[in-house]
Amino acid sequence: MVSGRSSLLLSVGFVSDEQALTWKGNPIDKVPQIVQGGYPMLHVVGDADSVVPVSENTAIFEKQVLALNGNITVIHKPGVGHHPHSLPNPTPIVDFILKATHKQVQFATVSAPGSEYRFGNETDWWDNYNDIQHILDSMGKLDVLLLGNSITQAIGHRRLEEKGAGTHAFDSALSAYKYGVAGIRGDRTQNLLWRVRHTNFSKADPAVVVVTIGVNNFRDDDANDVVAGIQSVLKAIAIKLPKAKIILTGPLPAGNKASDDYRRKYQQVHQQIQQMVNNRNSFFCDPSKSLIDAGSGNLADGCYRPDGIHLTDKGYTAWVGALQPVIKQVLGK
Repeated sequence: MVSGRSSLLLSVGFVSDEQALTWKGNPIDKVPQIVQGGYPMLHVVGDADSVVPVSENTAIFEKQVLALNGNITVIHKPGVGHHPHSLPNPTPIVDFILKATHKQVQFATVSAPGSEYRFGNETDWWDNYNDIQHILDSMGKLDVLLLGNSITQAIGHRRLEEKGAGTHAFDSALSAYKYGVAGIRGDRTQNLLWRVRHTNFSKADPAVVVVTIGVNNFRDDDANDVVAGIQSVLKAIAIKLPKAKIILTGPLPAGNKASDDYRRKYQQVHQQIQQMVNNRNSFFCDPSKSLIDAGSGNLADGCYRPDGIHLTDKGYTAWVGALQPVIKQVLGK
């Protein structure tokens, strides 16, 4: 009688364990050929898998693929063994398949109001949008308009939020300029895109528009999608405000440590968006030297709240300290 293990070995042409172990047809043995194919790969692994241990399989494969600049994504399931497969929420797997087959909608570029539930008992997205329109209509001609999400909104100067963590820093650094704040907490690129297209800027007519957006896309979108979303915002601004100069910061540094997923995505986005500016109508402002510790690579001490996204007073001082010279250069005053 042949055991189940022996039957399995024989069925694939092996006569012994030793022969199976020396077989060179394993994907780990063919990484260069696989990478040469150029297709994306996704591994969903249980970190506690004792049947197919991650350290002996996916970890080795991933390291070799990345060393050859291959395209691989690994989703880890902490504490999960060989079963169950998939994910409680299979959306990342579905998104991977749709993207790999060029059938995924790039939501970061689809203009949409941010009217989903996000504010609890506070004012909702439409209240904030209408508040911004009121402020822009009442302030008159602006030197600088700051567009973004909650990080921008916390600069203040709005009826709904007169003062914020960044008010003092920005008032001090931009005292020579008349500036307006048009940030809404939770906004992603697609929400800002909608606002640019639907807001009436005729009375404010800003000379300079500062764009700080993208971090809220990090949870659901990959770096390329975030970049495409930012580019769509810049194009919309150029159409809506053809005389305005644009200063792009993109997303500010995020992720407390250099190894955090948000930090890796931030780096990937910034490597690409710097190519979007031309130093004629658009300029780049990179405050990372002030917000990231050069030695450790971690976020600069005291500049961020514990979430590694939102700034403290010190963080706003660092950000506007990098931004003010660029504004001065662009405006010539």
